Parts: sequence; C-alpha cells; structure tokens
Amino acid sequence: MSSEKVRFIFNKLVRDRQSDAMQDPRIVMNSRILEHTEFILELKKKLVEESDEVVAASGDELIEELADLKEIIDALMKVCKLKEETVQAARQKKLDERGGFDKRIFVAYADIPRDSNAYKYCMKQPEKYPIKQK
Repeated sequence: MSSEKVRFIFNKLVRDRQSDAMQDPRIVMNSRILEHTEFILELKKKLVEESDEVVAASGDELIEELADLKEIIDALMKVCKLKEETVQAARQKKLDERGGFDKRIFVAYADIPRDSNAYKYCMKQPEKYPIKQK
C-alpha cells in the first residue's frame, strides 16, 4: 500500500467531533477556529450545503439530512443570539399572512403587467425570476 499523501481541499465548517475521525497520525490537517463573523458566514454556507443534501436524500437519509439542517439552523440562531420564540413568531406571522405549503402550489411562470408591484419585485431579483424570452 502506498504511503503517498493526497491533499483534499475541504474549505468548509465541520462538526466539532468530525475532525476526530481524522486522527490517524499519518493525516496532516490544516484547520483553524473561525472568528464570529466568519463563523456566521460559514454556517450560512453550510445551510446551503445541507439543503442540497436534503434535496438529494430519500428515505432514512432524508431524516439524517433534515437533522443536519436543523443543527445548522440551531447553531446559527445561537451565534446570532436569536430566541426560538422570536423565530417561531416570525414563522407564524408569515404563515398567517402568506399561508404554508399544504396546498402544494407550484408556479411554472406568471405573465405580470409591467405596472404592478409583482413586476418590480421580480425585476429586483433577475437571477431568481428570469424573464422568458419570446
């Protein structure tokens, strides 16, 4: 067996004990403790990473990935000093105003008049709401 080392780039936040899994004395790991603002940014990136894993998961994997997602949300709330009640109140307000997802409505496209507020909203986010070319 070859003892040649191969460098893998991680560049990501890992769980506290995940680095313990790499305690093979032959492994050289470069890591550091993040500052407050870096930590918040990396938690947000991790949220996107875990969300992508939720999309790809099914069955028991889905449970595991949702647990990871919740762990990231909880960590982000903790570091930002957000209380569960505050986030829950914001969730409830959105639910009351806009509803939930029980009806399973999926919008493929919308023809929106240029003089509407919806048009202005979509135009502010062209990467999210691209205009279909005719």
